[in-house]
Amino acid sequence: RFENDPDDRAYILSLSGEAEAALTDTIPVTFVDVVDGKLKLKSRGPKLAEPPLQEHLSFIEALRSKGGEWMWKGLVLDEDPDWIIDALERGSLYCATDGSHNKKLAPLISGAAWVLFCSHSRKVMRGEFAEFSMAANSYRAEQLGMLALHLLLLTAEEYYQQSLTDANIFCDNKGTIQTFSKEHRRIPAGAKNNDILRVLRRIQTTSKLAHKLQHVKAHQNDNVPFRLLSLDAKLNFECDLRAKHAVQQAIADDASFRTTIYSLPLEQASVFFDGSKQTSDIAKELRYQIGRRNARQFYQDEKIMDNSTFDSIAWADLRSLLEKRPKMYQLWYGKQCSGFCGTGQMISRWDPDASDSCPNCG
Repeated sequence: RFENDPDDRAYILSLSGEAEAALTDTIPVTFVDVVDGKLKLKSRGPKLAEPPLQEHLSFIEALRSKGGEWMWKGLVLDEDPDWIIDALERGSLYCATDGSHNKKLAPLISGAAWVLFCSHSRKVMRGEFAEFSMAANSYRAEQLGMLALHLLLLTAEEYYQQSLTDANIFCDNKGTIQTFSKEHRRIPAGAKNNDILRVLRRIQTTSKLAHKLQHVKAHQNDNVPFRLLSLDAKLNFECDLRAKHAVQQAIADDASFRTTIYSLPLEQASVFFDGSKQTSDIAKELRYQIGRRNARQFYQDEKIMDNSTFDSIAWADLRSLLEKRPKMYQLWYGKQCSGFCGTGQMISRWDPDASDSCPNCG
């Protein structure tokens, strides 16, 4: 153990224990005796042994080491993407992303696709993926695609140890561009897709991310032949097709798709209720789950319905329907279905003068 001696700017060494084995970070030292059995350190040499070097990771391995491997299953890469560095220096790197959500066929699936393309070397890297979430919608799909691009550029920056800026990133959703252009120092608990925002904030703390996020008009191919489209419009069209394909593929692989844990890369913690990841304020869902459990036990104890009957009721569909109604309607619906509306029998419980008969039927 070393203690700093302020009098002569040296270190004092005292015995604190014996090592069971030689340490890889041990160093030779020179010391002289001092009083009270302590030794004064005068000089030190280089390490006697260096720890073994870690095996060099490939770019894909470095990308997957950040977690969220489900996001990179559809990645297509034929060679090491060192061409990204040259493309950024030339200003020839074009990135595009698009999202897809089919509310009728797959209301719980968000699909996204992205592409990195060098207009000089014509080299390309692309990928697509889909996420199963109760919060699935078109906006979340767009944000997932944009997050994937930022994670790729961050990994390239760390892997090649260079600060990367000035990438041309195109997206057809202005809200996503605005969200990813803003610096996020604090994420409100009730913010939508706050899991994505927390990862974005973490990326912003380790990288400048000074890229050029630009809007591209969607579905330009509806009015203009594909060969006449600009490069950014062509890349957007490609991402749109592949994002829709990712949704279709997720529908086909429904069994394995639903069992995947959809934690995002660089996400330090995730909260799941009943297998569903929370992407916003957890208080609302927590109250619902507690209320559902208490109601299930209450109906069982009062012999109103057994647990199997309770579980067979489409509570999730009822909840989805009521969430679209005004708050007072939800309150009335709960009282009406439970028989606790303020008429007849229930009024007589707190007003002795009130009749417990129906005012219409008698």
